[in-house]
Amino acid sequence: PASLVPPSRTALHTPPPPHQELLDEQVRRLATLTERQGQLARRRQAITARRAELATELADARQAADRAEGEVQALRRTSETTRTALSLDEQRATLVEGEPCPLCGAEEHPWARQDPALQQVLDQIDSDLKAADERLEAALTAKATLAGEGTSLDAEAGELEREGEALAPE
Repeated sequence: PASLVPPSRTALHTPPPPHQELLDEQVRRLATLTERQGQLARRRQAITARRAELATELADARQAADRAEGEVQALRRTSETTRTALSLDEQRATLVEGEPCPLCGAEEHPWARQDPALQQVLDQIDSDLKAADERLEAALTAKATLAGEGTSLDAEAGELEREGEALAPE
């Protein structure tokens, strides 16, 4: 008999009121939205942290590129000067010790004879210049990569913001 069954047992066998299903669905939807908002908030925090790291890394990459650019320019000037000194063979042949140089007027001519060490110096400068060019290229590539990552993060942050606004209760 139904009278012998405790009231709580009979409640289990009765179907829920129609609005209960709607309420349960809304609770599930709210839980899903809340979870997604939490995910968005965590991702925004990660983006903010990465942006701060990127700012530092980008500043370092810019400094490295500036240093490498300065080094390359200095080595190019030195290389040009050294090549010029090596290329003056014809003029060297006309120099006479104790007589004034037709170019500068000096009576001493330390470069009157071709110095084989000068070619070695030029070879070393060329090697250093190649290495400096490689460092410059690496620094410029790193700078561009970091700037691209920053642009991607900005775009993602914008998308997250729009999604968060769409999820916000009205």
